[in-house]
Amino acid sequence: MPSPKLFTPREAAQVLGVSYPTLKQWIYKKKIRSVKTAGGHHRIPEKEVDRFLYRASESGDVSERRPNFRRISGRNQLVGRELVAGKQDRHRAG
Repeated sequence: MPSPKLFTPREAAQVLGVSYPTLKQWIYKKKIRSVKTAGGHHRIPEKEVDRFLYRASESGDVSERRPNFRRISGRNQLVGRELVAGKQDRHRAG
């Protein structure tokens, strides 16, 4: 049986569409399982990455299953209206 594919935290973050610091927090909070190398570095099994992609039942490379996932993390998505500073705002500053 071949050994399962292991991702570095940076690779897994890129596939999942989240930042590297976010993925590291998930590891520390045990939200995503990782294995440690002999040198103490984290590696994330492909099955764990699949669990977050919600498409583990499909075959193929994990990078091919990524299109259904957001390109940026939810923290970096702005929701709401864009406000433009107008004349009123300039008068308040003075």
